[in-house]
Amino acid sequence: ETVGRKRIMKIFDDTAAAALLSKNTGTTTTNTHSTAAAAAQHKKKQTTKKTSPPPLWRIAIQKTLPKFIPSFGLLFLGGAFMGRIEGWSLLDSLYYSVITAGTLGYGDFCPTTQKGRLWAVLFIPLAVAAAGDVLGNVASLLIQRRETERNQRIMKRKLDARYLTKMDKNGDGVVSKDEFIKYMLLQMGIVETQQLQELDEQFMRLDTNNSGVLEINDLKLVVELTNDKHDDV
Repeated sequence: ETVGRKRIMKIFDDTAAAALLSKNTGTTTTNTHSTAAAAAQHKKKQTTKKTSPPPLWRIAIQKTLPKFIPSFGLLFLGGAFMGRIEGWSLLDSLYYSVITAGTLGYGDFCPTTQKGRLWAVLFIPLAVAAAGDVLGNVASLLIQRRETERNQRIMKRKLDARYLTKMDKNGDGVVSKDEFIKYMLLQMGIVETQQLQELDEQFMRLDTNNSGVLEINDLKLVVELTNDKHDDV
């Protein structure tokens, strides 16, 4: 009886130990899978963050800022050279450049030496042109930003039956890829209706057999007709 009880207790202990080991193993496996999933998700977020393109307004600024460098460089160097001739400080020289470029003409700083006056003859029109270039680039940047925001609104706009009806130019009840692209280009202001009509006319001239597609035979025939016209002339 004692031996049987010992065997039963040993079996019970072994079963309990196996169950505990299995539980710990399952918990460890679950934790491992959870950790791996979290790491994969974090890596995916990092990859998405790295590969996501920058905003369009930032791209526009990066393309526009280098255009300011020649104009500002001209104003700075021209004013510094004038200050060197007239014996002005650097701050007074920059001030002279700004009021000259802005055509303000306060008269508090003006060249008095012969060399300074000769340099002013060259520097004043260049400074005014540089200021105009800066203002033009600023205006261009604002226009590009406004167009970018408008195009983003158009792209994110939900399409309903009203828009689909406008896209369906031939009235067959179906919007083709060409009709969609033409409509979106017109809405974004990238092309005008006249330009699309000119392209359609050019395509019709090249499509000699009116098949709706351009083939090698069409191009060969166009070349032959062009050569015949040149021969007749």
